[in-house]
Amino acid sequence: MSEALAPVIWTLAGLLLLAGVAKLISPGPAARALAAVGLPGSSAFVRLAGLAEIAVGVWALAAPSTAAMAALATVYLCFASAVSRMRQAEVADCGCFGAGSFEPTAGHLALNLSAAALAFCAVLAPPEAIGAVFDRAGLEAVALGAAVLCCIFLSYLAYTVVPVAWNAYGGGRR
Repeated sequence: MSEALAPVIWTLAGLLLLAGVAKLISPGPAARALAAVGLPGSSAFVRLAGLAEIAVGVWALAAPSTAAMAALATVYLCFASAVSRMRQAEVADCGCFGAGSFEPTAGHLALNLSAAALAFCAVLAPPEAIGAVFDRAGLEAVALGAAVLCCIFLSYLAYTVVPVAWNAYGGGRR
């Protein structure tokens, strides 16, 4: 099972890296969203959280272990908890990916809970490190690496663009 779960975990860890970097670059939206729900809402705190996200993402990619998978799952559970609180407080922008306006939707909450569940599955059988991609035949390594990068990008879109498009269509309700 760990081999099948590896690309999923790599995607979740890569998405976490992306979110962490975005918070380092633009901590303001996340700081405002956290402050709106009574959590520490300073730019320094958000940047520290971004660094922690990067550290967990790198750990999960480079040395996936039971502890690394538990940390990855815990981060996504924390995200789910924060999104839930933001939804209750009707916060307009979660700040999850730095600048830009990303509403904390029910889909956002479901994605975080799904990510946590998948990472908890990997606690039982941690996958290989991302470096295992290079142990494969050349074309297979390129295809797998490209697929994971595409999945990271599509996951980012699922958090940011899909809810906006869905609501613009009129099919979505908070």
